[in-house]
Amino acid sequence: MALTLAAAVTGHKTAAAKLMKLSLELEQLALTDELTSLRNRRGFLVLAEQAWRLARRTRVPCRLLFIDLDGVKHVNDTQGHQAGDALLIDAARVLASVFRETDVIGRIGGDEFAVLELMDKGEVRGDGSHRLQAAIEEFNHSAGQPYRLSMSVGVEKLPAAPETTLEDLLSQADIAMYGRKREQVRQRGQA
Repeated sequence: MALTLAAAVTGHKTAAAKLMKLSLELEQLALTDELTSLRNRRGFLVLAEQAWRLARRTRVPCRLLFIDLDGVKHVNDTQGHQAGDALLIDAARVLASVFRETDVIGRIGGDEFAVLELMDKGEVRGDGSHRLQAAIEEFNHSAGQPYRLSMSVGVEKLPAAPETTLEDLLSQADIAMYGRKREQVRQRGQA
């Protein structure tokens, strides 16, 4: 009888451990973009909100970058959706190579990405958008892909007013990104 009880307890512990593992895997799937393996919009918002709260409490400076890939529709239309997917994957890899593990990176929709960049006090790494541009140029010179990576980036410096939400900041960074995109188009027209 004691042996049967021990076997039953062991069986329940094993089942509970498997359920816990499956639960964690499901949570990870719910928060991860399947194509790029970055956080999806929901995953980004959850993790970025936590990181932003901690950064505000500890007075760690940070920036929110809203990034739009340029030319994805053209790649999809001329080279097919498989090439468009490869472009998104390459963009995610470039983003992951530029920013640190402590920064929060996510694909928040279609060809749009966001990064909550946490900085050390007194950090001199420079604006993440400049490092990102350098990494894109390096990718374009070395990759040999049938497409070129190009991104438009809007940056919001934090902290913001206490009542400001992360969604508000994303909207502000999105507006800044479109302003930057218009400026790039205007500059190309003058060149």
